[in-house]
Amino acid sequence: MSSGGSSGGGVSMANGSGGAPSGGGTSVAGGVTGGRASLSVSRSSLPPCVNGVQDPGETGIDCGGSCLPCPYDYKINPPNQCQNRYFYSKCKSGDPATDCQGVCQPRNACENAPSKDGKIGFACSRYMMFSPAMLQAVKDDGAKGGWDAGDPPFLYAVAGHDTNKDGIDKGMTGNQPCCECYQLIFDQPFNEGGQSNKAPPPKPLVVQAFNIGATTDSFDLYMGAGGFGAFNACMDGAIKSSAGIALYDAYPADGQPGNGGVKFRSYDECKSGNEKVSTAESINTAACQDKIAGLCNQVKSSKSAELQSTTRDSCIKSNQVGTLYHQNWAVYAKRVECPENLTRVTGCRLAPEAGLAKVDPKVTTVEQAKAAGFLSGYHTTTMQDCCKPACSWVEKVGGDEGQKKVDPQFTNFYTCDANDKPMTE
Repeated sequence: MSSGGSSGGGVSMANGSGGAPSGGGTSVAGGVTGGRASLSVSRSSLPPCVNGVQDPGETGIDCGGSCLPCPYDYKINPPNQCQNRYFYSKCKSGDPATDCQGVCQPRNACENAPSKDGKIGFACSRYMMFSPAMLQAVKDDGAKGGWDAGDPPFLYAVAGHDTNKDGIDKGMTGNQPCCECYQLIFDQPFNEGGQSNKAPPPKPLVVQAFNIGATTDSFDLYMGAGGFGAFNACMDGAIKSSAGIALYDAYPADGQPGNGGVKFRSYDECKSGNEKVSTAESINTAACQDKIAGLCNQVKSSKSAELQSTTRDSCIKSNQVGTLYHQNWAVYAKRVECPENLTRVTGCRLAPEAGLAKVDPKVTTVEQAKAAGFLSGYHTTTMQDCCKPACSWVEKVGGDEGQKKVDPQFTNFYTCDANDKPMTE
């Protein structure tokens, strides 16, 4: 949490350093100017949350605890340059006098490669949908981007996506979409129950590509208990963790292979009528939300309290009306310039591209998307496999495979260790 914070509540405190009275005025605990009394209020006489100090129970100055939440401090050092290449040619394994102190081959948690000597790397919860970092970043970008920071018109996310140079990626520099950003407007459920699914579309998203190898017409959204397939570093369950280590101590079975994640439309508690239709009303019921929360709260991690809470929140909130991302949707999409603070959360920032459109906060409906040149024919899916993202390898971004122009410091997505701690410079 940030140790900073404003002294909200609109209380103004005088500094008590006023000079001699003038114009016949009376001095009251501070000083007078032009015959007008200035009242100085000591900090100790003000209540918590507005007194300009960090009181017991607060996690920052006038924030946290019983006060308003503190702004989340997500701005950390750039990604570790000894964790982002397949191999370091000037490194000799075990020799600390060589590059990267003799640790030459980073390892993906989803690969069975015991011969590699590097740390095992995982995806980070900091860029999971609804993480504190992502929620704060979209607010912080509001002033520069022209949207309401108090109620942004979209949320931030990351997704798997593969190159579609005949469509949305036409004109893209480089060979792969690693670290490119896209604005998505949600239309109708995509292959999700037909007439039995009348769920309302969720708030738009701005997503950054963190994995490749998905289909060219899809965006595979990273969220808590989103479902994993052939690879897994989340939990030793139906599919064993490839590296013999997993992020979680417990994980809902519905998030594991073949189940598609914890999705509202999978449960009778979230449907209504004889036809068992998913509607806003049925999803909003206590029975439905209790079912979702019960499953999502099966996530447990003894390694990181924030990993556990972020994953649970992401799973629950993506199954709520207004943010129903936990199913597949047809979307209208447009490649856009990445917002600055989204890239500070993820760690990957591309060099500016001439002519690339900025995120448009005024486009929130399908009709507006059509008018603004967004493309149809795309859809979302959901995932969480906990693997080190493809776009955390610099070779996939600015290297031989990606050939993209990148910021010299923020060259690739962050990798996290087994405690969900980002590996940084």
